Amino acid sequence: MNDSTGSTSVLKMAKTAGSDWETILLETELDLRIVALAVSTTGKPYIVVTSQSGAAVKYYSTVDSAPTAGNVDITGKFYAGQTLSGTYTYADAEGAAQGASLFKWEVADNANGTNATAIAGATSDSYVLEATQKGKYIRFEVTPVAATGTTTGVPAASEWKAVSSLSRGDATGDGLVTPADQLYALDMDNSGTVDAQDAQIILSLYVGNAG
Repeated sequence: MNDSTGSTSVLKMAKTAGSDWETILLETELDLRIVALAVSTTGKPYIVVTSQSGAAVKYYSTVDSAPTAGNVDITGKFYAGQTLSGTYTYADAEGAAQGASLFKWEVADNANGTNATAIAGATSDSYVLEATQKGKYIRFEVTPVAATGTTTGVPAASEWKAVSSLSRGDATGDGLVTPADQLYALDMDNSGTVDAQDAQIILSLYVGNAG
C-alpha cells in the first residue's frame, strides 16, 4: 500500500449483483484497512481505505490491465477477388469480455512495409483483394477493445503477406481467366495442343507422387 501515491496493486473484483459495493475484509496493513470495493458510474472499480482510528476515507485505484491481441494472422487465398479473413486471440487479465475491437488493413510495396498505406473503408475483420493490389503486400491489424474496465489495448498486426500478381486461374499471366488458361495448364509438353502425350506426362507425375 502506498499512501503517498494513492495507488496499490490489488486485484480487481466484480461488483455484487444489484449493488455497487462488495466487502473485501482484508487484514490491516500498517495503519490502513481496505473496507470495501466501489464501482463508479462509468464502471471503473476503486477501493475504499480508512485508518484504524476512523480517519478520513481515502481512495486508491486498482490495477486493471488493458486487453491484448495475439497470434494475429491472415487466412485465405492471396489472389485478386478473393476474401481474406483476419484472425487473432483476444485476452484480458481481468476477464473482461471483448467489446468492439478495431480493425485495419494495410497495403505496401514489399515485405518490409515500404510505402504502407491504410486501405480506406477496410475496417472489418475480412477484406476482398482488389486487382490494383496484385504484386503488393497486405497485412491485418487489430486494436483490442474490452467491454469494461480499461478498454483499449495496444494495436497488433500480422506479418506482411504477398498478393499474387496473377488472378486465380490465370495460368497464362495475361490478367484474364479464359479457356486459354485451361489449355496452357494442361499442355505439359508446350506443343500448343492437349493430346495423349500430355495425358501421359500428367499420369506419370501422379504415379510418381503416389510412389
